[in-house]
Amino acid sequence: MFLKVEPFQLLFIDIDTFSEDYCEEIWKTLANSVKLVFFTVDVTNPKIQNLHLYGEVCHFFGFSNIFAFIDNNNLMVEILNSFNIKSDQAAVVTKSIDSLDYLTGLNIRNILVSGQGDFEHAPDFLCRSSRDLIEVTQNILGTYFAENFFLNHPCPKSMLLKKVLKSDNAYINVFAGGRYYKKNCCQSQYHFLSNKIISNKTDGKENPLFYPLYKKMIKTCWMNPSNNTIIVSVPPQPGKINRFKRLVENLSRFFGFIDGSDYIICPLNYGNNKSRNAVERAKSLQGVFCLNPELNSNPFIGKNVIIIDDIVASGATISEIGSLLLNNNANNINAFVMGINQKNNFWENYSPLLCPNCNVPMILRMRNRDSKPFFGCQNYFSNGCTQTISFDNGMLKLKALNNLKVIEEDPFEF
Repeated sequence: MFLKVEPFQLLFIDIDTFSEDYCEEIWKTLANSVKLVFFTVDVTNPKIQNLHLYGEVCHFFGFSNIFAFIDNNNLMVEILNSFNIKSDQAAVVTKSIDSLDYLTGLNIRNILVSGQGDFEHAPDFLCRSSRDLIEVTQNILGTYFAENFFLNHPCPKSMLLKKVLKSDNAYINVFAGGRYYKKNCCQSQYHFLSNKIISNKTDGKENPLFYPLYKKMIKTCWMNPSNNTIIVSVPPQPGKINRFKRLVENLSRFFGFIDGSDYIICPLNYGNNKSRNAVERAKSLQGVFCLNPELNSNPFIGKNVIIIDDIVASGATISEIGSLLLNNNANNINAFVMGINQKNNFWENYSPLLCPNCNVPMILRMRNRDSKPFFGCQNYFSNGCTQTISFDNGMLKLKALNNLKVIEEDPFEF
């Protein structure tokens, strides 16, 4: 719908994650249409010697997650340059879900070969078997897996992203309609769902796509009786507006849930958690939520509860509210968010798409008449600049501006 899939010209294969399944017939078929580069930390492994017949075999550095090392980022850049291929024309193929923690932060597509159904850091493309790689490169499976639910493709529950949080002695399932890329990374500039979430955080306006997304997620996952379910949103800090109050009202009305938003409040200001790590976030949130003393009642006893929020990162906020609910004898707790934060590599910065007239950033917008996305000048409202770029052209230009680059030095000093 919004994300245009470019043809693949090169695949980096994280071959060590394929264990004993080296798929030689698959590589032989793929080598007829795309260039293959196999990465391994052990070039002496006799099981990979035949791979030279289908592509290059390169030595990656490291002993745990190889994509966390800057030297390996630079090696990929050097290989791409040697073939005169841009990073947006390539992809990394892996069987390791842990690798996605780093791959989702690189400006290169990723393909996960896995039979697992629940994902927190989600791949661009999901292959249930190695043979599916052929269909991905031929554009038969040419869709972004992580946004299938958000983009309204027919899909089962397993297509939702999912994060499991522990709160006290209970577990909270957090379901999400797609990925979320924070404001300081390139993907957020053309990733439609992330862009709209960021806008909502800034101006507090609810995008018309939000309500249908939550409604669809709850329809797909929630099996408890409506008359025994309370729906709440994360309460705002003192002096802030509740951006989800109307959304919760509409969802409670549609499903017949009890609207419990007024029963939980946040009387304490805990500041901005963006710069805090997971431990610091959890500490800053301890005890900041409570039942509203003005209502003088506890409606959560024996009830199933749905928590609504925009995104989940560390999960500290939802866990803290879950703890409050459990201490007040709530039964089953689940949360629904629009996106799960995707980790980004610490060394990456992005170059914005600039207006040719004003030399200020172009912003992803949506046309009112048909909800189609496009890029418009940031100065449209202030100076009346009407410069626009189509979504497809703008996304391609952004990717070209932000191809993988050689990192000159380690950003950390020890």
